[in-house]
Amino acid sequence: MENLFFVCIALSPTQEAKLMEVQRACFQLYRHPSSYAIPPVLPITCHESFEKAHREWERNTLLKDLSPFELSSVFRVGNILIGGPTPLCKASNLPVESDSLGLEAFPYLGGFYLSAIDPLSSLPSLPELPRIPVRVVRFQVLRITSVDIRGAWWRGIEWIIEEEKWVKLKRESLREPE
Repeated sequence: MENLFFVCIALSPTQEAKLMEVQRACFQLYRHPSSYAIPPVLPITCHESFEKAHREWERNTLLKDLSPFELSSVFRVGNILIGGPTPLCKASNLPVESDSLGLEAFPYLGGFYLSAIDPLSSLPSLPELPRIPVRVVRFQVLRITSVDIRGAWWRGIEWIIEEEKWVKLKRESLREPE
């Protein structure tokens, strides 16, 4: 079993429940067990040790420029479906050129994890994502333990929230700079 530690953003429980409904819809459409493997989080960084993840989580510099946003669309990045604003939070700069992405690539996706899919499958349609305005988030260190973090990572997976704090996102100034 291998551990990875995500420093990530999770939504409030009510909003997270809406994303979990989309995860269930993904499972109904694509029948991939990864839909139920991990919660719908937005991984920001990935670490192999809790100590490194905890230090980054404590500094909390990752959220300083994040302003309120609205989730509105489902996107496909390689073999992963993510939910995010249109356009995505950040450009996807995947460290590997691959249609099949392991857990270590998740922080490069730029959206909230929904499901993995068969890399060879064509998608007749993507599930609908209800508009979800986000003003408060939970900033977490999520430990994920898996038998195979680079392959079929959803098999034999366990996860636990190691650290969590609520963060209110700062509104962008509506005034034009002088």
